[in-house]
Amino acid sequence: MVEGGGLYAFPFVCLQVLEKKFIRVSGEATIRHVEKFLRRKMELDPACQIDIVCGDHLLEHYQTLRDIQTSLGSSAVQDGLLVLHYGLVLSQVAIT
Repeated sequence: MVEGGGLYAFPFVCLQVLEKKFIRVSGEATIRHVEKFLRRKMELDPACQIDIVCGDHLLEHYQTLRDIQTSLGSSAVQDGLLVLHYGLVLSQVAIT
C-alpha cells in the first residue's frame, strides 16, 4: 500500500492525485521503481523529490520491498500489506 503524505497542491503547481490508494507489485521491486511509478502517475517535475518511508524509516532507492518487509518485520505490515508513505519536496526553483 502506498499512501500519500497529503501534499497535493502548492502555489503555482498542480499535482495529479492517485486514483487508487494501493498498488500491487513484486517483492523484487525497488523503492526506485515505486518512485518512478509515482512520478509518472502524478506527472511530477524532475525537480520534485519524492521521499518514501515505512514507519519511521526513510527508505533508500536500492531497497527491495521484500528486503524492507524482512528487515522491519511486522511493524511494516498492516492487514498483510507492506505500508509505505510518500512525501513530495519541491525545490524553490520549481515553484517560482
